[in-house]
Amino acid sequence: MLCIKNRSLVGLCIGFGLWAPSAGLAQQPIRIGATTALTGEASIQGGYVREGYLLCQKHTNEKGGLLGRQVEFVIHDDGSSGKTAAGLYEKLITEDKVDAVLGPYGSGITEAVADVNEKHRMLMIAPTAATTSIWEKGRRYLVMVLSPAEGLAEGLLDLAARNGLKRVAVIQQDALVPNAITKGASALVKSKSLELVFLETYRTSPEDFSGLLNKVRVAKPDVFVAGSIRFEDLLAITRKLKQLDINIPMVSAVPYGLLPDYYKQLGEVAEFVYSGSFWDAALPYPGNQEFVAAYLKEFNHAPAVQSAGAYAGCQLLIDAIRRTDSLDSEKLREALLTLKTKTVFGDFAVDDRGYQIAHKAVTIQWQDGKQVVASHGADRGRQLAREGRQFAPVWSARWRQEPSWRSYRSRARRERVACAVHAHQRSRPAPADRATRARTRKRDRQARQVPPADLRRHRLREQGPSRNERAIRAYWKSLRTALDADHLQSVIR
Repeated sequence: MLCIKNRSLVGLCIGFGLWAPSAGLAQQPIRIGATTALTGEASIQGGYVREGYLLCQKHTNEKGGLLGRQVEFVIHDDGSSGKTAAGLYEKLITEDKVDAVLGPYGSGITEAVADVNEKHRMLMIAPTAATTSIWEKGRRYLVMVLSPAEGLAEGLLDLAARNGLKRVAVIQQDALVPNAITKGASALVKSKSLELVFLETYRTSPEDFSGLLNKVRVAKPDVFVAGSIRFEDLLAITRKLKQLDINIPMVSAVPYGLLPDYYKQLGEVAEFVYSGSFWDAALPYPGNQEFVAAYLKEFNHAPAVQSAGAYAGCQLLIDAIRRTDSLDSEKLREALLTLKTKTVFGDFAVDDRGYQIAHKAVTIQWQDGKQVVASHGADRGRQLAREGRQFAPVWSARWRQEPSWRSYRSRARRERVACAVHAHQRSRPAPADRATRARTRKRDRQARQVPPADLRRHRLREQGPSRNERAIRAYWKSLRTALDADHLQSVIR
């Protein structure tokens, strides 16, 4: 036992806070546990979730923390595995003794871990789970942020119906989210008087989607929906549509056509592709623009829907803790069940099951390398119709650019010069003697090798400007004044 006899030292210790051990305990951070997919097939999406959580942690601590304490996230990598995630949540609750938990990435992994927090009666806000079936099993401690996945295709099919399209084709992976999307799409097709002309499900991703897509071609759809939780599948399907020259007016890749990485990897092939989404950076939600700016500054890239969902889920938990001044799951649950608010992610309200009833999905389309909200109310849908951007042009009509005169400095331009030289050679009389023919061949070889920009200044050594050179000058002058770009392209061929 430490004994201090000098009274002045006692006062000094008290002044510096060394005498009150409870002060140190009060500074222990509030620890929030979560897992996300940092490796495995969902690592891209899981990375966005992690960044959303970390930005929420930073903003909360900058505002003074929570209950007089700082906030600290404990995030583990679940490797895109539901079984691994369930074991990690058990560890977070029983060994790490976290004060609260937030959900992992995705509906499938949320389904796998939901029974763990239910067993320990610890509330979990699930910011990236959207499948209705998860909330149909009597769970009490799970709260939904996203609108149901069954409505992801509603905006696309509404646009199709309003523009007179009728025939819909769907191929989907046999997984929780794609099954929910297809279930909802099938009901919407009937309600909007559309026709489902093709539907096929695959369990294992094929090495080549040509077989499935050729079946789609035969069905002659106006609208095509590809659903898979494997990001690589959606990339392969989109590329294969171009390779097979399958032209469909409206194409949707759900749910991951909304990722910035979708366009990064496909480039202009992704143009005009739709996707169902839950959020967009341009939507006028309270604090949305500030969130996007702060995210860009923090991570040097734009946020995805998973980033915004994770941030909003974290903010909802922080707000509930502040409202109740408690970390008790029963009090937090009651506060969230009665809460109706707007976040950076949109509207929030849940029923007695914790099931989302206020948030609405949106439909985005890739245009000029950017996501455009294609359907989030009737006004935007009519605007797209006026712009004429809702239908994809055929593949052969895309990226057609008129060639400029500057582009003729290329090899193709030199080839046209050679064509012109040969054409005029054939039209003139053959030289009489061997020496003259040798000089002509040498001169022609030089003409073919000299870039067109220097051809005008080129002078033949044997004799001054020849009839051949004058003919070339006249030929180029006529090209500039008379021939259009399409004729020039035919000359190249």
